[in-house]
Amino acid sequence: MLSSPLKRQTVLSSGDVEELTQVGAELFSPHRLQYHGRNARLSAAPMGDASLICMQYRGESSVATTEVLGYYAVHLPVIGRGAVQFAREQIATGPRHGVVFNPEDQPTMRWSADMCQLALRIPRSAVLLHVGMLTGRPVDRRLEFTHQSSYSPDWAGALHTMAGIVDKHHAEALPEQLCSRLLDMFLTALVLTQPNTWTSQLFAEAPASAPRTVARAIELIEAAPEADWTLARLAAEAGVSARSLQAGFQRQKGLSPMIYLRDARLRLAHRRLMDPTYGSASITQIATDSGFHHLGRFAAEYQRKYGVKPSHVRRAVRTLS
Repeated sequence: MLSSPLKRQTVLSSGDVEELTQVGAELFSPHRLQYHGRNARLSAAPMGDASLICMQYRGESSVATTEVLGYYAVHLPVIGRGAVQFAREQIATGPRHGVVFNPEDQPTMRWSADMCQLALRIPRSAVLLHVGMLTGRPVDRRLEFTHQSSYSPDWAGALHTMAGIVDKHHAEALPEQLCSRLLDMFLTALVLTQPNTWTSQLFAEAPASAPRTVARAIELIEAAPEADWTLARLAAEAGVSARSLQAGFQRQKGLSPMIYLRDARLRLAHRRLMDPTYGSASITQIATDSGFHHLGRFAAEYQRKYGVKPSHVRRAVRTLS
């Protein structure tokens, strides 16, 4: 049985239809399941307020939801084929053709025996808040996505990245900051590339934020470059839309807020690597504490900026101290 709240990488392997239906309802919503297999596998990992789920039924299957979803979700097959029926629309799914669900949907789904697919269930409030932060406006009317994704959807890369990081960590809990950044990356890709009822507002020309707003964002970054800053959160703290902040940084600094943030984190890591009082801390620890969660990327960016590897700096400081 699946405990609640979900445990990271909870896995159910079962051929029992009743058990699969109960666990599937906990992961998604109430439904009826027809199953022609012997050993399905379901796994799930919380990603902040969202849930990342992998489904592999290993037998032809069909699901009919019995009430409206009440949340947003995406399904993207890794292998296999499927079909999703909405009230007046049927969507074929495959490795390059995902599907997007809206809270008011009540779909039925059919999956091939070899189907293995990734899914992300996202609370309605999280999507609306993200769109509001990107536009700088409250979402005062319904947000609805088109169901059919484009060929190889842009948000698929963010979903695969998220799944790859979860797999790498296995049963280890991911840092909250990393979960937040991954979900922010996915939501930005989804709302900007999947057509929806707010697309025109998302791409309307945004006025560049005033110098004082950019200065406020820089002040926030410099005060705590290691903090869990995303473009949306930084814009919200500065009191403007994400696009306005982006335009303001580009006009005044010639770069994006996220590049400025990366450079601020590199400066923080450099100061710590040069500081003998951090001599007992590993490079990985310094990188992580400075806001980096990918050591290889940190090392490459550090060498690009300072012309030397972090390990060389660490050895030189230890030699001199």
